[in-house]
Amino acid sequence: MNCHYCKNSNDLRPYGPRGAMVCFDCAMSTPARKAETENNFAQQLNASREFALIDGTETGPYPAKHHPIVKRLLQSNAALTGAEGVRVEGTVMQQTED
Repeated sequence: MNCHYCKNSNDLRPYGPRGAMVCFDCAMSTPARKAETENNFAQQLNASREFALIDGTETGPYPAKHHPIVKRLLQSNAALTGAEGVRVEGTVMQQTED
């Protein structure tokens, strides 16, 4: 996968035209591209609802309930409590590198 503008293949994000992958340098290279990038990021963040996860991958913000660890925790909790559709309140997770 390459940048929509320069064909760079490193550190791409889906914030270009119609969700095209773009590198940071190209995304910030002009005022119009920067505005489009910020708008596309905000749309993805808002679509994630209350708990968005930004984990350093190229997918951009996404609902926390779709992260494998969060999903496993929710399933474990549901199995223990018999609850379905468990809601995580105010939890913030940050993935770090050791």
